[in-house]
Amino acid sequence: MNSSQNNDITIAELLRFLQENMLTKEESKNFATKDDLKNFATKDDLRALEIKMEQGFSAINTRLDGIDKELEDIKAHLARVEKMAKEDADAAAKEILNLKQRVSMLEKIVLKLQAA
Repeated sequence: MNSSQNNDITIAELLRFLQENMLTKEESKNFATKDDLKNFATKDDLRALEIKMEQGFSAINTRLDGIDKELEDIKAHLARVEKMAKEDADAAAKEILNLKQRVSMLEKIVLKLQAA
């Protein structure tokens, strides 16, 4: 067998290749026409869209940064309020204990006065 015989294909092989790879008339109807291509976005259209999207995302990021800062401020304020509330509750509890001791002392004095 020479090299030209190795490269020869049979009609059956050619037919099978064409059947597997050939575009049919029906399939070609799905391709874009020249009129369709007129409505496709150009590179300039896509670049303009990209710029608008970047500007929009930038504005959103700016707003989110502001919201993050405000949230941090709210958390810090809440922590201060919680600290003050705890200090107030502790002071009130201390005052209540002091008043209980004073009432107890007064009750003892009243009992002594009643006994005398």
